[in-house]
Amino acid sequence: MKAGRLSVQSPCRDATVKVVGPPVYAFYSGIFKFYKALPRDAVTCLWGVGQCFFGGHYTAFFAAAESFKTAGGDQMLTSLQDLQVAALAVLHANADMEKDLGKPTSAWEKVQLILCTVDPQRISDAVSSLWTGYMGLVLALKYKFARTVAFAHSIGANPF
Repeated sequence: MKAGRLSVQSPCRDATVKVVGPPVYAFYSGIFKFYKALPRDAVTCLWGVGQCFFGGHYTAFFAAAESFKTAGGDQMLTSLQDLQVAALAVLHANADMEKDLGKPTSAWEKVQLILCTVDPQRISDAVSSLWTGYMGLVLALKYKFARTVAFAHSIGANPF
């Protein structure tokens, strides 16, 4: 029963990934190239302008940013780059496999390809780093005590 549903959903899912995937990847890689092209002072300036115009939740912004940073946000760029490398490896392996077979690969073949291509420990570390940073952010925004502690940590970490 399940295999029948998967085979029916597979063409739709494959078409969606083929249509949505490249523009999303191009958008985020463009943002990353723009970020890398900016001088460090310009990035710091843009960060400061964003903080100034955040609105009435000024302290919550700093608390959320600090808690994300201390809970794993420092490794965010590295984690995203690890995920990008894995995704590119899968895309290249899929293109090679489709060229060798002469037909599009099925969903099951793609799952097998992903399992054989990527390093699961690296993916797990990257996703857990992002998740930990996200949970720190949620904790700081949800609980006033955590917000106060994160804000105090931010003030203490940046001496004037």
